[in-house]
This record gives sequence, C-alpha cells and structure tokens, in this order.
Amino acid sequence: MLASYDRLNLEEALLYYWLAQVSFVEIKFILYHAALESLARSAPLNGSGVHVPQAVFDREVRPFLDDLEANHLDDPEWIRLLAKLRNDNQYGGARQLTEFLKALGLEIGKIEDEALDRRNYFAHGKSLHYTPADRNADLTLASQTLVNRAVLSLVGYKGQYVDLTTIGLPERNLNEKLGGLNGDGKL
Repeated sequence: MLASYDRLNLEEALLYYWLAQVSFVEIKFILYHAALESLARSAPLNGSGVHVPQAVFDREVRPFLDDLEANHLDDPEWIRLLAKLRNDNQYGGARQLTEFLKALGLEIGKIEDEALDRRNYFAHGKSLHYTPADRNADLTLASQTLVNRAVLSLVGYKGQYVDLTTIGLPERNLNEKLGGLNGDGKL
C-alpha cells in the first residue's frame, strides 16, 4: 500500500513521525515539522513559493543586485549578503508550510500559526526558559495533528480527524482548524 503513495514520499514523512513518537517533547516538535516539510516538498500542489512572480523579481530587483555585486566583487561579506538577497523572493519555511496546508484545503487558525512559527525554535537552540513546558507539549500535539491532517488529505480522505489539542479528543471535519484545550481555538 505504501508503495502506491511513494510519489508523496510518505516513507520519509512516516519515519520522522515514528521517531517523534519515541522522542522527548522538544525533539517530537522538531520531528513532526520535519515530517510536514517532507510532505510539502513531495506534494505536487505546492504553489510558486515566491512573494512576487519570479519574472518580475528578475526584471526589477536582479539588475539592482547585479550593480551592487559589480561594485563589491572583492568583499566576501557583500557577496554573502547579495546571495541572501537573491533568494529573498522565496517564502520562508513557515509560510511555505502554511501555503501547503491551505492548498490541501485545511483551515489554519491561531494554534496552527503558532506551531508553524515555532517550528525551528528548538532546532536552533533557543532558550527553553521562555516557553512553559505545558505550552511546548500543546504545540507538539498541534504539530502532530497537523501532520495527521496533511497525510489524511494527501491520501484523499474526506472524513473526520481527532483533534489532539482539545480536552476529550473530539473529532472534527478534516478541513476544520484545531480547537485548542477548550475547543475555542486557543491553547
């Protein structure tokens, strides 16, 4: 069965998912987002992933960057900066994932937004002292549920999902956003 969905790279995404299941909360969070990013990279429905059409960026911004580069060829710091600026038309990671989930028809609320915004928080060594442990656990459950919803949508499922963020674990329509602890859209 899995081989028929190999075009979606479910094997990699499910490996990340399984590793998350046997990891600590902060590691789970990272692994669930790795699974989600794997799905987004493999899904055929990703949009352009750019802020303005690439042709417009190339026509209006690239000449300016080329002029700057010509004036700073000998300065490695300028070369690094210009390399970053040349890629600035691309969506950031959180925006790419948001667009991917929307393309799947999944409604995104405040909980999903916060989980996506914090996806690299632990991976980049941010201090754990700024986020209470229960908040980390809640965001991890939100991330797990996002992966569940994405996989279900990608395989054509149209039914209900279990909202792991809400007390009592209610079922919701697949396209319905997460409910949060009390079902009010807040963690």
